[in-house]
Amino acid sequence: MEENELSLENLFNKEAQKPFYYNISFKELTVNSKDIDIFNHLKEIFAKGLLIVTDNNLKSVGTNGVDIGKMSEKDFKKVRERFLSLGIDVKHRRYDESDKDYYLRRVCYNAQDIKGLKLEVTMDWKSQYVNKVLFKAENKEILPELMRVIEDTPESNYFLELAKPKNLKDYIIKYSLKTEPKILHVINFDMAKLSDYHYQHAMCTAETRHIR
Repeated sequence: MEENELSLENLFNKEAQKPFYYNISFKELTVNSKDIDIFNHLKEIFAKGLLIVTDNNLKSVGTNGVDIGKMSEKDFKKVRERFLSLGIDVKHRRYDESDKDYYLRRVCYNAQDIKGLKLEVTMDWKSQYVNKVLFKAENKEILPELMRVIEDTPESNYFLELAKPKNLKDYIIKYSLKTEPKILHVINFDMAKLSDYHYQHAMCTAETRHIR
């Protein structure tokens, strides 16, 4: 290993550094790498990082994989802090039935005026929560407009799975737990914004601390 290389063991075993502390490039990726390639590589680092910060306590039985369902918020925070030191933001969100209802209704309201598009909704009668939406288009020409509506509410696509990912943050890890089958967990990656960590990032100095 070269002196300027950063191993995963050093990254995740050492104390977390400030956001944007490391200026790195991944040798596994090139200028021609696509967002899906970047996502898959970050997902691999995320999984290995979880194993390191938990001393392999999250290792799946009989495999080298990680049992992400056992991940605690403390575990996630440790991994997220290390990713931020690389300038990468990792988010973990939970969506319950009310969240699902909100985002599906929102996309329905925005799509209802598309000419030639029919919407069919299935809901739970007691809770009145929408749990399924079916779009029926008269022709293929309608689809681009429908996709734009879904992309305007990206959270709806976590449940619809209709729009293809366009950017890194659109690729997600999602799962539900047997103990909480109606809660959807979503994890995604994106380039961190310097302005979100004002006064905290590694490039903040006495001269630049007031500049956003």
